[in-house]
Amino acid sequence: MDRLLGPEGLLIAWTCSLVLLDYRQRRLPNSLTLGAAGVAIIYLLIYGRSILGASPLSAVTAGIGVLFFLSPCLWLGWLGAGDIKLMSAIGFIGGAQILATTFVISSLLTLPVALWLSMSKSRQAEQNASKNLRLPQGIFIALGLMLAMLGSGNV
Repeated sequence: MDRLLGPEGLLIAWTCSLVLLDYRQRRLPNSLTLGAAGVAIIYLLIYGRSILGASPLSAVTAGIGVLFFLSPCLWLGWLGAGDIKLMSAIGFIGGAQILATTFVISSLLTLPVALWLSMSKSRQAEQNASKNLRLPQGIFIALGLMLAMLGSGNV
C-alpha cells in the first residue's frame, strides 16, 4: 500500500491519464511525456537512480537510445511523435529493463487489436473515408508500462 502512495502510485495515475487522453484525443501532450522525462531526469540527478530503481547508465541509455531506435518508426508512420517521447520518458523512469519489457508487452497487446481492425470490413470503409484514423498506440504503451511495473515488483 505504501508504494501506491509514493512514486509508483504517481506513475499509475500518469499512465491512466495517458490512456484516457490518447483514447479521447488521439494525442499525447508534451506536458505529460516531456514533463515526465524531465521529472525522471531530475529524480535521477538527485537520488542517483531512476524512479523505478535502475542505474543512471541504464536510465540515460534507455531514455536517449530509444529516440534513435524508434525514429524510423516515426518517419514510416508506424508511431507518432508522442508515442516516441512517451517511450523515452519510460526509459528515463525505469531504465533499459523496464523499457524493453514495456516495448514487448505493448507490441503483444497491439497485435491482436491491429489484426482485428485490419480484418474488419467497417474499419476498411472508415480508412477509405479518412486516412487520419490510426490506432492510439499510447494506450498500449501505457498498459505495457503498468504490466512491466507489476511484473518487476514495482507495484
